[in-house]
Amino acid sequence: MRTIDVHKMTDSEMLIGRGGGRRDFPKFVEATFAALEGETVLWDWSGIRVATASYFAAAFVPVMKMLVSGGLDKYFVLHGLNINCEDELKFVLESEGLVTLVADEVKGGRVLSARPLGKLDSVHAETLNRVVRKPGISAKRLYAESISKGRTKIGMTAWINRLVSLYRLRLIKRKRVGRQFTYAVPYVEV
Repeated sequence: MRTIDVHKMTDSEMLIGRGGGRRDFPKFVEATFAALEGETVLWDWSGIRVATASYFAAAFVPVMKMLVSGGLDKYFVLHGLNINCEDELKFVLESEGLVTLVADEVKGGRVLSARPLGKLDSVHAETLNRVVRKPGISAKRLYAESISKGRTKIGMTAWINRLVSLYRLRLIKRKRVGRQFTYAVPYVEV
């Protein structure tokens, strides 16, 4: 996992407006491309006092769109957003139909827990929670668990589709094991 200190990268604690976002967009791109393929980038926003929705829309969200489009095999987790910055980012993410992970607890550069921020429906949120609870889980195992508990009639294909959707949103990583994929959140090594 690579940690990027946003305050240090932008040399400012006040990230305001579309103009400021356009100015800093290349810095976000450069930092993202510096990460290795498949690597998780922990964006540390703790040194930022103010970041506006228009700034996020111009500087950060376009990089997120690159990830979601499949152009980059990298994962983002955000940390240290104050409540105002988080509200501004949430507004932009929801309006763009995007979602990211926000770390609730980080210790020694490791994310201990995170939650989604943005637009994520309840079906995908439930699936993400199952992946969080059981890193390295497969669609086959999710299907078997749902059948054994008799709680649901979700078929194997539906589980696969849910996991692939979360993977495309860059909320979970996948790894081929034999003929199937296993999934985990990007801040957990499996």
